[in-house]
Amino acid sequence: MLTRNLLPVGCPTLSLVAIASLLLLPSHAAAQNATAVARDDNAVCTPGVRPTLAYGGVSSSGEPYSATLKITVDKKLSDGTTVHGVTRVLWARDSSGKLRVESSIGCEIDEDGHAHNKLFVSIMDPIEGTYLTWNTGGAVLKVARLTYAPDKTGNSMGLAEWTDSERTVTSPGRSAVTTRTVTLGTKKIDGIEALGQKMTTTAISLNGGNTLPTVSTREHWISVEHGILLSDMVDDPDKGRTEIVLEDLSLKEPDPSLFVPPDGYTITQVPEKTTAAR
Repeated sequence: MLTRNLLPVGCPTLSLVAIASLLLLPSHAAAQNATAVARDDNAVCTPGVRPTLAYGGVSSSGEPYSATLKITVDKKLSDGTTVHGVTRVLWARDSSGKLRVESSIGCEIDEDGHAHNKLFVSIMDPIEGTYLTWNTGGAVLKVARLTYAPDKTGNSMGLAEWTDSERTVTSPGRSAVTTRTVTLGTKKIDGIEALGQKMTTTAISLNGGNTLPTVSTREHWISVEHGILLSDMVDDPDKGRTEIVLEDLSLKEPDPSLFVPPDGYTITQVPEKTTAAR
């Protein structure tokens, strides 16, 4: 699912999109295996570990880009095992507005000991109003599905100014959740000026059980000039810590081959939904 977040007023006309995937908790044996190879943070992925979230930015002003997102996961399991792993995926946007989003759905090790990502690839085309999706890696059906969805592929969205805020949502007899948002100002990340924001969420149980508050934080930094997410960190006591950093950012026009399925794939069009005549 693609969702849009608002960016600060004063930036170019931009949208931020995010794609989320479930965290795969490995078995004890898998966790041990993951830990054994996890220290190679230069690898494309770590077996047995998948991220909770992956983010990328898209400029609706027409600015092309491509970048690798390095996603690092650290989590302590109930048996005391520490799981550490990395995943790298590619995001790209061309000047026509086409967006390529990669999400890791697994990690394989070949007979030579090299890691390979299994990917779900999605191409959003706001001009044609279509989504094109396919899987890569391993034994996959070489079919790409083309879906007509103009209501979900548009880039038009208003901007909102980041402001400090605090709000509490109470579920009677269950919990009180307070979210505090603070704007962090600007700093340089790899020479690019970035605007930061931190959100702290505190949940207190009201059902007479554990009275200790549960605190999670999220801190993200967005390029002021380009509107692209440069880093994002989520620290949650249940899901662990996930950190996302942009690598190899290029503002050049990406290779057109990134926006079409690989050779040998067949494109199957999902029938367009029609409204019955009255």
